[in-house]
Amino acid sequence: SDLELCEAPVVIDTFANGATYSWSSGHISSSIEVSEPGTFTVIRTVGVCTQEASAEVIECTDTPVDPEDPIDPEDPVDPIDPDSSVIDGPSDGLELMFFIPNAFTPDGDGSNDVFGVVGPQTDTFLLQIFNRWGEMVYESMQVDQRWTGNHQMGEYFVPDGVYVYRLTATHQQQTFETKGHVLLTR
Repeated sequence: SDLELCEAPVVIDTFANGATYSWSSGHISSSIEVSEPGTFTVIRTVGVCTQEASAEVIECTDTPVDPEDPIDPEDPVDPIDPDSSVIDGPSDGLELMFFIPNAFTPDGDGSNDVFGVVGPQTDTFLLQIFNRWGEMVYESMQVDQRWTGNHQMGEYFVPDGVYVYRLTATHQQQTFETKGHVLLTR
């Protein structure tokens, strides 16, 4: 995946239990810190299985979107291009557009520790997250609420893996619906 150097250094982590690692930079740990742009490749080996992945780190081109700062519905901004002008939308100026990250790392290091949607306040909002067996592990009815990786808001934390989300929101007769995947890795 591509990463931006908005706040150097960027940490690229490929941890898997029992794996060995060989980075194009010469490192052999599961993660590396990157302070300069470039393409970084890792070969991860677990037993007899080998995986190769690359990440391109580029200079930061846009102002980063802070998931803790909800978008002001009176001044909606495209979260993909924060420098763009106000999004055209209905007469109240509110466009149902959301930014949904595809990964987070709830490891307590203060970076990407929560998963949440960035978007405007709406009349209705429902975010549901399911494990691979279809069990709902998280539900939110507020756009500014964040998931920490816990199961049903309890003390048990779900394991690392890919989870499916479903988001439905409505505002003044507009409906936004999407589903996708989020990777939780510590």
